[in-house]
Amino acid sequence: MPQPKSIVAHLAAMSDKQFERVS
Repeated sequence: MPQPKSIVAHLAAMSDKQFERVS
């Protein structure tokens, strides 16, 4: 099971990419 920090980092990276794409 992945660690919470890894999950948060992954979600943050995806959010950043989506945000950049939208912008």
